[in-house]
Amino acid sequence: MNTLKKILSVSIFILLVIAVIFSIIDSRKEPKVEISKKEETFTSNPIGKEAPDFSLKNIQGDTVKLSDYRGKKVMVNFWATWCPPCQEEMPEIERFYKENPDVIILSVNIDTTQDIQGFINEYKTTFPVLLDEDKSVSKAYGTFKIPETYFINADGIVKYKQVGAMKYDDMKTLFDIM
Repeated sequence: MNTLKKILSVSIFILLVIAVIFSIIDSRKEPKVEISKKEETFTSNPIGKEAPDFSLKNIQGDTVKLSDYRGKKVMVNFWATWCPPCQEEMPEIERFYKENPDVIILSVNIDTTQDIQGFINEYKTTFPVLLDEDKSVSKAYGTFKIPETYFINADGIVKYKQVGAMKYDDMKTLFDIM
């Protein structure tokens, strides 16, 4: 009877390990984002394509348009207050913004139901925070994981896309080679 229990326990353990491995492999696949006929959207690879223009209200209620920054390098960062990697990278983005006066950062919050102003106060961010209330901009960019950051060159072309939290040195390097 003990042998049967051991075999059953080992079998269940092996099945659980296999299930975890398949889950990890499956989670690494990028979902396909359908292209909408009504609005320009990215497929899973936006590199080399023109960044969709957008117009969003910032936390102060002013309208900000991506196209207003044509001729400058822009970093568009999608995030939410409840996202731990977003919380981790906020001080890095703030440092990058403060130490590089030529940098344009448009930080797009995708969950406006949370206390965004409290988050801004807690993390002492001074870069522009935009509100994607209807998630139209995150949909246009095909955002599926956060944080997600797009580096757009002066011609409005997406040069790099980063999924996950970034460090200061990564931001600096990508801006310098753009």
